[in-house]
Parts: sequence; C-alpha cells; structure tokens
Amino acid sequence: MSSDDVIVIAVWYVYILRCVDNSLYIGETNNLDFRVRTHNDGSACTFTAHRRPVMLVYFEKYER
Repeated sequence: MSSDDVIVIAVWYVYILRCVDNSLYIGETNNLDFRVRTHNDGSACTFTAHRRPVMLVYFEKYER
C-alpha cells in the first residue's frame, strides 16, 4: 500500500455547550477538543465569548 492509497474519512461532530448563564449553544466542528477550547478562551464566537465558561454537555460523531 502506497501513500497514494490512503483513505481519509472526515469525522465531524455536532455538539451542545451549556454556558455559564444556562443558555445552550449548538455547533459543528471537525475538531471537538480544539473547538471547545476556543469557545472557552473567547475566540470561537461572540455568543459564547460573553457567556464563559462553557461546558460540553452533548455531542454526536458523524462521518459525513
């Protein structure tokens, strides 16, 4: 098997975060750990930046 024969399967996640004010945020990403970190450091989006810290409460994994 050569490097040209490698099959890459993209993995995506749908996730729900609970914000400090108990609001929920729903998003999607292909790198869940990184995305949750960016929500918590305030650089992911305006909505969660003003409602930190956030906690991951649910996610589903998809290959398409």
